[in-house]
Amino acid sequence: MMEFTIRRDYFINQLNDTLKAISPRTTLPILTGIKIDAKDNEVILTGSDSEISIEITIP
Repeated sequence: MMEFTIRRDYFINQLNDTLKAISPRTTLPILTGIKIDAKDNEVILTGSDSEISIEITIP
């Protein structure tokens, strides 16, 4: 199990930047969320609408 601590305001800002890649109107439900991956002492946020993709790494 991995445990990490992150400042809430910083995480929300990075999350909002990732949300810019997600279209509110899509026919594919998988494109309506954000993938959050935690590994190697970092958190990676990924959002995509099949045309553009935003990936933000939080150290």
